[in-house]
This record gives sequence, C-alpha cells and structure tokens, in this order.
Amino acid sequence: MNSGNDSQVTLVSPTLNNEPPLVIVFGQDDSRNIVMKRSGGRGEVLYRVETDKSKTRTSVYDSQSNVPVAVVETKDLFGFDKITIGGGKRQKIRKWISGYGVLQTFPKTFEKDGKHYHWRENIIKQLALYSDDDSAHPIAWYERDKIRVVDGVLRGIGAFIAMEEAGIQIQDHVVLSLLVIESQIRRGEAGGLAEGKGRLL
Repeated sequence: MNSGNDSQVTLVSPTLNNEPPLVIVFGQDDSRNIVMKRSGGRGEVLYRVETDKSKTRTSVYDSQSNVPVAVVETKDLFGFDKITIGGGKRQKIRKWISGYGVLQTFPKTFEKDGKHYHWRENIIKQLALYSDDDSAHPIAWYERDKIRVVDGVLRGIGAFIAMEEAGIQIQDHVVLSLLVIESQIRRGEAGGLAEGKGRLL
C-alpha cells in the first residue's frame, strides 16, 4: 500500500506557518456535503460538495457557477462508479484514474492535457501528487484532521489540501481526483468494500 516515497511525502507536509501558494481547508473531515474554503484572508468558499439523500449522486461545484464541475455516481451492486467532468463524457472512474478499484494500491494516475499525474500515499495516510515533470517534488498534498504541537500547545488542524503553482494550474482535477481517491480509501477502512458494493462519496 505504500508508494516507496514515504520520506518525501512526509517532508513536504506543510505547516500553517509556512503555507504554499494555495491551501484549501475542508469544513469537516469528510468527502460529501462539505464546503471547501481558501485558508487565510476572508476564507472564501472555493468548492461545495453536495450529496443527494440516496447517497448515490454527488455534485461538486466551484464558486463561479451553479453548474457542477463534476458529478459522481456510485452503484450498490455489480455496477461501476462513474464521473462526468465539466459537461464532458460520462465515464467509469477506473478509466479516468488508473489504479482505482478494489485493491488499495498506489500510485493512482490521471491524465490532463497530455501529462500524467500520480497520487502516492505514505504510511500515515498523507497523499501527495507528482507530475511526470518532477517525480521528487509534489505539486499538491493532502492531510486529514490531526492534532499538532504548535509553539508548545496542542492544536487541532482540520483536513486540507495544499498546492504549488503547478497544482493550481490544474486545480479542479487535483481537487476532484483527491475527493474520489480519499473517499475510496475511507470506504476501505470502513469495511473493505469493493467498487460497486458501497458508497464512494
């Protein structure tokens, strides 16, 4: 389950005292029915994630439109989880993200504008995204809720995803792929459910 880049992922974990160009904080440590805001400043809302009552359809909106950036559909039995991105073609998630499926293996890879991007996981559940251009330095990384010692005081830090400039250039795809992958991880932790036999988002 480890990627072989554990030390790299650990070393790039940001602190709130030295933020990268963009940090998006999660309203709660979840992947559905959440608000995602920019850290610092006015804390503007960047994304809304809304799941219907049946929990089989999740829409992700950005701050610019009421038209979803993406729609994720999940199946209960013998089906395949699917995603529609920006009004494009509806497709199986495993076709969009290589490595998505029953086995919790990494890397998980997607393509954008002819380039490949690879999510990797380390032993303490940090996720980091690398491009083909630079396999040593991540362009984005994610951490769940945690407790840290800041200036000698225990402090709760909510879940967030941080991005360098290269990540910001493909921001929607970074956020969408992270939500899909993190949800799959959590589903596995909750009971090892296979694709099509549980809820993704």
